[in-house]
Amino acid sequence: MGMTAQPSEKAAVVATIDPADTPNGAATRDSDYIDLSKFGEVLFVFMTGTIDSTVDCSVREAQDASGTGEQELKSATQLAATKDNKQVVINVKAEQLSPGYTHVRGRIAIAAGGTGTNGNAMVALAMSPRYGPASDDDVADVDEIVT
Repeated sequence: MGMTAQPSEKAAVVATIDPADTPNGAATRDSDYIDLSKFGEVLFVFMTGTIDSTVDCSVREAQDASGTGEQELKSATQLAATKDNKQVVINVKAEQLSPGYTHVRGRIAIAAGGTGTNGNAMVALAMSPRYGPASDDDVADVDEIVT
């Protein structure tokens, strides 16, 4: 019987927006950039807790890890301030990037207004690694992989 690959060898945690209760008032939270020359696709999973303002979830593209030429690639329908405890999933394939663009990152934007805080987080899973196991490119915050 042959050895089979672990899920962590097929998908890597490549970026996060750590869980936080963001105070009301216009706030933007960005993940690190993901180099799509290393992967064929990325799955962005945005999450809210209790929210009191509208929330926008999007994926931005850039020409490099410094953010050169950053622009919006994809966005989800705005979450209303009543959409507590929801998830938004955005799929990105490397071939969907604009010519000359190689990097992507997730963004959560919290609108001004409301009286409370807005729980939010995001995790990005890169898949279809071009070289080696995907876990070779996990973000440094991945503390342990159990197989």
